[in-house]
Amino acid sequence: MRYHFYYINVNLIAIHFSEKTLDLIFVDRFLKCGNYRKP
Repeated sequence: MRYHFYYINVNLIAIHFSEKTLDLIFVDRFLKCGNYRKP
């Protein structure tokens, strides 16, 4: 049971980390494509 709980925790951490990484990649691409249009 303890092993199962550990496995779920690892999966949640991996999902959370991958979501943050995707956000960073998206923001990076957005800044490069839009070139941060200044007013």
